[in-house]
Amino acid sequence: MNLPWNTRLAPIFEYRSGQPYAILEARRHYVGIPYNDKTRFRNYISLDERMSKDIKLLAKYTARLSVSVLNVFNHFNPLDVRANTADPLLGVFFGHFKRRYRADFEILF
Repeated sequence: MNLPWNTRLAPIFEYRSGQPYAILEARRHYVGIPYNDKTRFRNYISLDERMSKDIKLLAKYTARLSVSVLNVFNHFNPLDVRANTADPLLGVFFGHFKRRYRADFEILF
């Protein structure tokens, strides 16, 4: 989407249902059916936003400045799950990327 002052806004929205995972016993053997509907990750929801501006330097060169916000909603999207029956925290999801900011500078020619 083009905005005033020759800036652009580029949103990326992603939603997907949770993928299945297998529960393992202490010796890392499958417990029950490896993949079923009861052992799934949480639903994944993410909105990333990028705002950029192109600045003409010379006839052949343009500089692009941009700022990105990743995971705008700061939604908990787990990276892994404790799936070992010997673990007292069995079924607990952990690891995720919080809201992050990134600035980019590019030269286009």
